[in-house]
Amino acid sequence: MVIKYLLFEEPLIIEVAGIHARRYLNSRLTLNVERINEGEAGRGAALTPQGKVEALVDVACLSKRSFLVINATGSPELAWEGVIRYKVAERADFNKLEGAQLIHVVAPVPIELSQRAFFSLPKVRLGGEGADLCFRDRGEFEEAIQELGLEVKEVSSEDYFAARVFAGQPALGLDFPELTLFPEVLGFEGYISTNQGCYPGQEVIERVTALGKPPRRIVRFVLTEPVDRDSSKTLFMKGADQAAVKLGEVTRLVTFSEPNKSLELPQVVKGLPIYGFGFGFVKNREFEDLFMGEAPLAVF
Repeated sequence: MVIKYLLFEEPLIIEVAGIHARRYLNSRLTLNVERINEGEAGRGAALTPQGKVEALVDVACLSKRSFLVINATGSPELAWEGVIRYKVAERADFNKLEGAQLIHVVAPVPIELSQRAFFSLPKVRLGGEGADLCFRDRGEFEEAIQELGLEVKEVSSEDYFAARVFAGQPALGLDFPELTLFPEVLGFEGYISTNQGCYPGQEVIERVTALGKPPRRIVRFVLTEPVDRDSSKTLFMKGADQAAVKLGEVTRLVTFSEPNKSLELPQVVKGLPIYGFGFGFVKNREFEDLFMGEAPLAVF
Protein backbone atom coordinates (compact mmCIF):
# COMPACT_ATOMS: atom_id res chain seq x y z
CA MET A 1 0.00 0.00 0.00
CA VAL A 2 1.30 3.45 -0.97
CA ILE A 3 0.95 6.07 1.77
CA LYS A 4 0.26 9.62 0.58
CA TYR A 5 1.75 12.46 2.56
CA LEU A 6 2.11 16.23 2.47
CA LEU A 7 5.14 18.07 3.83
CA PHE A 8 4.56 21.60 5.16
CA GLU A 9 7.60 23.72 4.32
CA GLU A 10 7.42 26.43 7.01
CA PRO A 11 5.04 25.44 9.78
CA LEU A 12 5.00 27.30 13.07
CA ILE A 13 4.87 24.92 16.02
CA ILE A 14 4.85 26.54 19.46
CA GLU A 15 5.10 24.66 22.74
CA VAL A 16 3.26 26.62 25.45
CA ALA A 17 3.84 25.46 29.02
CA GLY A 18 3.22 26.81 32.51
CA ILE A 19 0.48 27.26 35.10
CA HIS A 20 -1.11 30.04 33.03
CA ALA A 21 -0.75 28.37 29.62
CA ARG A 22 -4.34 27.21 29.40
CA ARG A 23 -5.77 30.48 30.73
CA TYR A 24 -3.76 32.61 28.29
CA LEU A 25 -4.62 30.54 25.20
CA ASN A 26 -8.28 30.49 26.19
CA SER A 27 -8.42 34.29 26.37
CA ARG A 28 -6.33 34.84 23.21
CA LEU A 29 -7.99 32.45 20.76
CA THR A 30 -11.54 31.85 19.52
CA LEU A 31 -11.24 28.29 20.83
CA ASN A 32 -12.49 27.21 24.27
CA VAL A 33 -9.18 25.78 25.47
CA GLU A 34 -10.63 25.21 28.94
CA ARG A 35 -12.54 22.21 27.60
CA ILE A 36 -9.62 20.49 25.83
CA ASN A 37 -8.32 17.48 27.72
CA GLU A 38 -4.96 15.75 27.49
CA GLY A 39 -4.56 14.09 24.07
CA GLU A 40 -7.34 16.19 22.54
CA ALA A 41 -7.13 19.12 20.12
CA GLY A 42 -9.23 21.87 18.58
CA ARG A 43 -8.88 24.71 16.09
CA GLY A 44 -9.18 28.43 16.59
CA ALA A 45 -8.04 31.82 15.37
CA ALA A 46 -6.00 34.68 16.75
CA LEU A 47 -7.76 37.94 15.87
CA THR A 48 -7.07 41.64 16.13
CA PRO A 49 -9.46 43.76 18.23
CA GLN A 50 -11.05 44.71 14.87
CA GLY A 51 -11.93 41.05 14.19
CA LYS A 52 -9.27 40.48 11.52
CA VAL A 53 -7.34 37.21 11.18
CA GLU A 54 -3.73 37.03 12.35
CA ALA A 55 -3.46 33.25 12.52
CA LEU A 56 -5.48 30.06 12.10
CA VAL A 57 -4.16 27.42 14.48
CA ASP A 58 -4.66 23.96 15.88
CA VAL A 59 -4.21 23.62 19.64
CA ALA A 60 -3.24 20.22 21.05
CA CYS A 61 -3.20 19.49 24.78
CA LEU A 62 -0.08 17.57 25.84
CA SER A 63 -0.82 17.76 29.56
CA LYS A 64 -2.73 19.91 32.04
CA ARG A 65 -0.17 22.72 31.68
CA SER A 66 1.37 22.07 28.28
CA PHE A 67 0.05 22.68 24.76
CA LEU A 68 1.14 22.71 21.13
CA VAL A 69 -0.05 25.59 18.94
CA ILE A 70 0.32 24.69 15.25
CA ASN A 71 0.07 27.08 12.31
CA ALA A 72 0.50 25.12 9.06
CA THR A 73 0.03 27.91 6.49
CA GLY A 74 0.39 31.66 6.29
CA SER A 75 3.21 33.83 7.63
CA PRO A 76 5.00 32.15 10.58
CA GLU A 77 6.18 35.57 11.79
CA LEU A 78 2.69 37.09 11.78
CA ALA A 79 1.23 33.99 13.45
CA TRP A 80 3.89 34.07 16.18
CA GLU A 81 3.27 37.74 16.90
CA GLY A 82 -0.47 37.15 16.87
CA VAL A 83 -0.34 34.29 19.38
CA ILE A 84 1.95 36.01 21.90
CA ARG A 85 0.63 39.56 21.38
CA TYR A 86 -1.09 39.88 24.77
CA LYS A 87 1.41 37.95 26.88
CA VAL A 88 2.45 40.29 29.72
CA ALA A 89 2.88 38.72 33.15
CA GLU A 90 1.45 35.25 32.55
CA ARG A 91 3.53 32.40 33.95
CA ALA A 92 3.77 30.55 30.65
CA ASP A 93 6.74 29.85 28.40
CA PHE A 94 6.40 30.08 24.62
CA ASN A 95 8.98 27.99 22.77
CA LYS A 96 9.23 27.80 18.98
CA LEU A 97 10.17 24.29 17.88
CA GLU A 98 12.53 25.58 15.19
CA GLY A 99 13.63 22.30 13.66
CA ALA A 100 10.29 20.51 13.88
CA GLN A 101 8.55 18.86 10.92
CA LEU A 102 4.83 18.83 10.24
CA ILE A 103 3.64 16.03 7.94
CA HIS A 104 0.08 15.26 6.91
CA VAL A 105 -0.51 11.57 6.17
CA VAL A 106 -3.64 10.38 4.39
CA ALA A 107 -5.58 7.63 6.16
CA PRO A 108 -5.08 4.85 6.94
CA VAL A 109 -2.10 6.08 8.97
CA PRO A 110 0.14 3.21 10.15
CA ILE A 111 0.14 3.01 13.95
CA GLU A 112 3.90 2.43 13.97
CA LEU A 113 4.40 5.72 12.10
CA SER A 114 2.11 7.66 14.45
CA GLN A 115 4.04 6.30 17.42
CA ARG A 116 7.27 7.76 16.03
CA ALA A 117 5.78 11.27 16.03
CA PHE A 118 6.00 13.74 18.90
CA PHE A 119 2.26 14.31 18.51
CA SER A 120 -0.44 12.97 16.16
CA LEU A 121 -3.47 15.11 15.36
CA PRO A 122 -6.44 13.69 13.36
CA LYS A 123 -7.08 16.11 10.49
CA VAL A 124 -9.04 16.35 7.24
CA ARG A 125 -6.84 18.04 4.63
CA LEU A 126 -6.82 16.14 1.32
CA GLY A 127 -10.50 15.44 0.87
CA GLY A 128 -10.59 12.70 3.49
CA GLU A 129 -9.44 11.55 6.91
CA GLY A 130 -5.80 11.65 7.86
CA ALA A 131 -3.44 12.90 10.56
CA ASP A 132 -0.92 15.66 11.07
CA LEU A 133 2.26 14.18 12.54
CA CYS A 134 4.67 16.43 14.44
CA PHE A 135 8.32 15.43 14.57
CA ARG A 136 10.79 17.36 16.75
CA ASP A 137 13.66 17.16 14.25
CA ARG A 138 13.89 17.32 10.47
CA GLY A 139 14.66 13.96 8.95
CA GLU A 140 12.82 11.91 11.57
CA PHE A 141 9.94 11.23 9.19
CA GLU A 142 12.26 10.01 6.44
CA GLU A 143 14.14 7.82 8.91
CA ALA A 144 10.88 6.31 10.18
CA ILE A 145 9.72 5.59 6.62
CA GLN A 146 12.95 3.76 5.80
CA GLU A 147 13.11 1.80 9.04
CA LEU A 148 9.45 0.72 8.78
CA GLY A 149 9.81 -0.17 5.10
CA LEU A 150 6.83 1.97 4.05
CA GLU A 151 6.12 2.95 0.43
CA VAL A 152 5.18 6.63 0.26
CA LYS A 153 4.20 9.27 -2.31
CA GLU A 154 4.41 13.01 -1.69
CA VAL A 155 1.31 15.00 -2.67
CA SER A 156 2.05 17.89 -5.04
CA SER A 157 1.22 21.47 -4.09
CA GLU A 158 -1.28 21.61 -7.01
CA ASP A 159 -3.15 18.54 -5.78
CA TYR A 160 -3.19 19.97 -2.25
CA PHE A 161 -4.62 23.25 -3.53
CA ALA A 162 -7.29 21.36 -5.52
CA ALA A 163 -8.24 19.36 -2.42
CA ARG A 164 -8.56 22.53 -0.36
CA VAL A 165 -10.70 24.25 -2.98
CA PHE A 166 -13.10 21.35 -3.27
CA ALA A 167 -13.19 20.90 0.53
CA GLY A 168 -13.78 24.64 1.07
CA GLN A 169 -10.59 25.14 3.09
CA PRO A 170 -8.85 28.37 1.99
CA ALA A 171 -5.41 28.88 3.53
CA LEU A 172 -4.43 32.09 5.27
CA GLY A 173 -1.69 33.91 3.37
CA LEU A 174 -2.08 31.71 0.29
CA ASP A 175 -5.73 31.95 -0.76
CA PHE A 176 -6.72 35.05 1.19
CA PRO A 177 -4.56 37.74 2.83
CA GLU A 178 -3.74 38.09 6.49
CA LEU A 179 -5.81 40.66 8.41
CA THR A 180 -8.99 39.73 6.53
CA LEU A 181 -12.22 40.30 8.48
CA PHE A 182 -12.92 36.87 9.97
CA PRO A 183 -16.62 36.46 8.95
CA GLU A 184 -15.56 36.92 5.30
CA VAL A 185 -13.58 33.67 5.45
CA LEU A 186 -15.18 30.51 4.07
CA GLY A 187 -15.95 28.14 6.96
CA PHE A 188 -14.94 30.60 9.68
CA GLU A 189 -17.75 29.29 11.94
CA GLY A 190 -15.76 26.10 12.49
CA TYR A 191 -13.07 28.09 14.30
CA ILE A 192 -15.33 29.73 16.86
CA SER A 193 -16.49 28.08 20.08
CA THR A 194 -20.06 29.09 20.87
CA ASN A 195 -19.43 28.60 24.59
CA GLN A 196 -16.19 30.59 24.59
CA GLY A 197 -15.49 33.49 26.95
CA CYS A 198 -14.08 36.84 25.85
CA TYR A 199 -11.31 37.09 23.25
CA PRO A 200 -9.98 39.97 21.11
CA GLY A 201 -12.32 40.75 18.23
CA GLN A 202 -15.32 38.99 19.77
CA GLU A 203 -17.60 42.03 19.73
CA VAL A 204 -16.89 42.70 16.05
CA ILE A 205 -17.54 39.07 15.10
CA GLU A 206 -20.84 38.98 16.99
CA ARG A 207 -21.95 42.31 15.53
CA VAL A 208 -21.18 41.32 11.93
CA THR A 209 -22.80 37.89 12.24
CA ALA A 210 -25.85 39.40 13.98
CA LEU A 211 -26.37 41.67 10.97
CA GLY A 212 -26.62 38.56 8.80
CA LYS A 213 -23.56 38.81 6.56
CA PRO A 214 -20.30 40.73 6.04
CA PRO A 215 -19.84 43.11 3.10
CA ARG A 216 -17.98 40.46 1.09
CA ARG A 217 -17.13 36.77 1.30
CA ILE A 218 -14.82 34.13 -0.13
CA VAL A 219 -16.21 31.79 -2.78
CA ARG A 220 -14.71 28.71 -4.40
CA PHE A 221 -15.25 28.09 -8.08
CA VAL A 222 -14.27 26.03 -11.12
CA LEU A 223 -13.80 27.35 -14.66
CA THR A 224 -15.96 25.48 -17.15
CA GLU A 225 -14.43 27.18 -20.20
CA PRO A 226 -10.91 28.41 -21.04
CA VAL A 227 -10.07 31.93 -19.89
CA ASP A 228 -7.50 34.36 -21.24
CA ARG A 229 -4.84 35.66 -18.84
CA ASP A 230 -6.01 39.29 -19.05
CA SER A 231 -9.43 38.47 -17.57
CA SER A 232 -8.27 36.05 -14.88
CA LYS A 233 -8.21 38.56 -12.00
CA THR A 234 -11.77 39.89 -11.87
CA LEU A 235 -15.14 38.26 -11.18
CA PHE A 236 -18.27 39.56 -12.92
CA MET A 237 -22.01 39.14 -12.83
CA LYS A 238 -23.91 39.65 -16.10
CA GLY A 239 -27.31 41.26 -15.95
CA ALA A 240 -30.29 40.70 -18.23
CA ASP A 241 -28.86 43.26 -20.64
CA GLN A 242 -25.56 41.32 -20.63
CA ALA A 243 -23.77 44.27 -19.04
CA ALA A 244 -20.94 43.04 -16.83
CA VAL A 245 -21.00 44.16 -13.20
CA LYS A 246 -17.80 43.71 -11.22
CA LEU A 247 -18.44 41.61 -8.13
CA GLY A 248 -14.97 40.82 -6.84
CA GLU A 249 -11.39 39.70 -7.25
CA VAL A 250 -9.66 36.35 -7.71
CA THR A 251 -7.27 35.58 -4.86
CA ARG A 252 -5.76 32.37 -6.25
CA LEU A 253 -6.26 30.46 -9.49
CA VAL A 254 -4.92 27.37 -11.27
CA THR A 255 -5.76 27.00 -14.98
CA PHE A 256 -5.34 24.27 -17.61
CA SER A 257 -5.10 24.53 -21.40
CA GLU A 258 -7.13 21.31 -21.72
CA PRO A 259 -9.91 20.03 -19.42
CA ASN A 260 -8.45 18.32 -16.38
CA LYS A 261 -9.90 14.85 -15.85
CA SER A 262 -7.64 13.57 -13.06
CA LEU A 263 -9.06 15.56 -10.15
CA GLU A 264 -11.30 13.93 -7.55
CA LEU A 265 -14.29 16.24 -7.87
CA PRO A 266 -17.28 16.66 -5.56
CA GLN A 267 -20.65 15.54 -6.88
CA VAL A 268 -21.83 19.14 -7.38
CA VAL A 269 -19.34 19.75 -10.21
CA LYS A 270 -19.05 16.27 -11.70
CA GLY A 271 -19.75 16.12 -15.40
CA LEU A 272 -18.45 19.64 -16.01
CA PRO A 273 -15.24 20.32 -17.98
CA ILE A 274 -12.65 21.76 -15.58
CA TYR A 275 -10.32 24.38 -17.07
CA GLY A 276 -9.30 25.78 -13.70
CA PHE A 277 -10.31 26.30 -10.10
CA GLY A 278 -9.65 28.73 -7.29
CA PHE A 279 -10.84 31.13 -4.62
CA GLY A 280 -12.03 34.71 -4.85
CA PHE A 281 -13.71 37.49 -2.89
CA VAL A 282 -17.14 38.69 -4.03
CA LYS A 283 -19.48 41.37 -2.76
CA ASN A 284 -22.04 39.73 -0.53
CA ARG A 285 -25.09 40.10 -2.73
CA GLU A 286 -27.43 37.76 -4.56
CA PHE A 287 -26.23 36.48 -7.93
CA GLU A 288 -27.10 33.52 -10.10
CA ASP A 289 -24.18 33.41 -12.52
CA LEU A 290 -20.56 34.42 -12.10
CA PHE A 291 -18.06 34.99 -14.90
CA MET A 292 -14.35 35.53 -15.37
CA GLY A 293 -14.24 37.57 -18.55
CA GLU A 294 -16.51 35.59 -20.88
CA ALA A 295 -15.87 32.28 -19.13
CA PRO A 296 -18.68 31.03 -16.85
CA LEU A 297 -17.82 29.74 -13.38
CA ALA A 298 -19.41 27.03 -11.30
CA VAL A 299 -19.60 28.35 -7.74
CA PHE A 300 -20.11 25.80 -4.98
